[in-house]
Amino acid sequence: MIDIGCNLTHPKLFPKESDTEQFAHNCRHHGLRAIIAIGSNIQETRESITLAKRFPGLVFATAGIHPHYAAEMQEVEWDQLSHLLQQPEVVAIGEMGLDFYRNFSPKEIQIQVFEKQLTCNKSIQKPLYLHERDAFTEQLNILRKNRSCFTSGVAHCFTGNKDRLRAYLDLGFYIGITGWLCDERRSKELTEAIKFIPKDRLMTETDSPFLLPRTLRPKPKDGTNQPWFLAEVITKIAECRGETTPEVEVYSSQNATDLFGLKFSLADHLV
Repeated sequence: MIDIGCNLTHPKLFPKESDTEQFAHNCRHHGLRAIIAIGSNIQETRESITLAKRFPGLVFATAGIHPHYAAEMQEVEWDQLSHLLQQPEVVAIGEMGLDFYRNFSPKEIQIQVFEKQLTCNKSIQKPLYLHERDAFTEQLNILRKNRSCFTSGVAHCFTGNKDRLRAYLDLGFYIGITGWLCDERRSKELTEAIKFIPKDRLMTETDSPFLLPRTLRPKPKDGTNQPWFLAEVITKIAECRGETTPEVEVYSSQNATDLFGLKFSLADHLV
């Protein structure tokens, strides 16, 4: 399995520095081939790259500014972001996009920071790692306006309907599916839309330590969603699409490998 979305720098995953080795062992033991650690601001990006260097072939990183942190971005940090994007451990730019649900940053600043990240990517052409909540129309317009700034990317934690799915697919994006699918209270549209995702565009993720699959049994006492709970997401995807679990594992992992250019060696995955 490949988890294309994990907030690996979150303290819930390993509260102490000494926990990281055991965490990596657990990931490999439970069948994870790779994890992409999400960078949501400059500091998280640096920490994600450090983890990727520590666990080469298991952990990869993204570099970007989440809309929640857009207002915190300082002018001097843009050069830092450009430098971080050049690091070999970084496989995508983001998590980037718009979030008008919480508006932790003002809308106009979110838009400015999103567009500037796209401009930064024009010469690099890393895959985009997209976040969007309650801002679909605005985000789609910005992506269309800046089409020369990217070749492809992934709609991280996609929760939308068939029309939104089609719009992302038409722009060349892959679709990331999380444990949102396992929540019968709010996954009705996604359960229908997921049937229309081509096999060569679907990828799997946990958004760990968040979005614990509601169908998971037994549930962890602390409520932390671990990357290896990705197996529950894959099982649900297979159920919804009328496929087998091994089939979903194979094509979703291949898609992640292709989009992000992941490099592995046998030694990386010895338990």
